[in-house]
Amino acid sequence: MLHLIRTLAKMPGERKQDGLTIIEIMIALAIAAIALTGAYGLMLAAGKHYRSSVAMTDMYAYSRLAMERLFRDISETSNETVTVKTTNIRSEDGLRDDAISFASARDASGQFQLATYGAFNFMRPVWQKAIIYYLLDDGSGNGKTLYRKVAAKYDWEINYDPTQAMDMEGEIIAWNVDYMYFGPPYPEVDPEITRKDHVLEVSLGLLKSQEDMKVGPARTIELNTSVPMMNRRSEEHTSELQ
Repeated sequence: MLHLIRTLAKMPGERKQDGLTIIEIMIALAIAAIALTGAYGLMLAAGKHYRSSVAMTDMYAYSRLAMERLFRDISETSNETVTVKTTNIRSEDGLRDDAISFASARDASGQFQLATYGAFNFMRPVWQKAIIYYLLDDGSGNGKTLYRKVAAKYDWEINYDPTQAMDMEGEIIAWNVDYMYFGPPYPEVDPEITRKDHVLEVSLGLLKSQEDMKVGPARTIELNTSVPMMNRRSEEHTSELQ
């Protein structure tokens, strides 16, 4: 490159020189600076893309873990113990934030407690506690935080109200949550979960702001699943079997 620059920079009749002139060195430095600037720009763009990809991968992994935790907990409860409270509705896009509570038969050691009942020794869970999932806005502007909390409750004649447990002292399950929804499989027919529903639809949306992504627009992830619940018979049905 230097030889080419030197050749082009020579004037006709110029005496042959063995070294480089200041002009040749300045031109070479300018070309090198342009090349380095271009390479730096490419590296910077690649770094932004990499950070964006890592952020999306982490958010997807966290959202999947949160959904798996929800699925495991809810699938072990009875439809008669589930209470859903809507805490926020965004009318512009139809999304809503819900809090949910339900019974769990797992004791402090993690063992699932069962007991027999009726003339035929049917098995049914012995409820040990209430599990609550809820969203809170921590004021960071980066979406809401999904919490999980356990509350002591043994008498399930009246279900647990999940709004009683909503504070920042619960276990953090996921960050950057945009919304959370619980409902029946066909909400257009019946928008509220009832004791007749044995499948619970769970929807979880997560949002990364453009500032968090460092490049490109804001990105969202939406996960949906159907969670089957046990059909625990009520006391009147139990008496009929006996």
